[in-house]
Amino acid sequence: MSDWYKDAVFYEVHVKAFMDADGNGVGDFAGLTGKLDYLHDLGVDCLWILPMYPSPTSTASTRRTAASRTSRSSSTPPTIAACASSPTS
Repeated sequence: MSDWYKDAVFYEVHVKAFMDADGNGVGDFAGLTGKLDYLHDLGVDCLWILPMYPSPTSTASTRRTAASRTSRSSSTPPTIAACASSPTS
């Protein structure tokens, strides 16, 4: 197995803050995927996607903020790995 990750460029992305494709003010996967060519041009080999669900260790102030948001259906959080299969030379 190759150790490609040792020389890879990782980019940590918070999807909700990265790019909004549908105009609702919150970043989404359509916005992220629409910028993959841009990220590739920057030399990014792998995306590290941050979790998109409330933290179980949140503080009282973040719980109040979360409670004030519009309720959305809560299902099991997605697990996504969007890494390049191998680096480009």
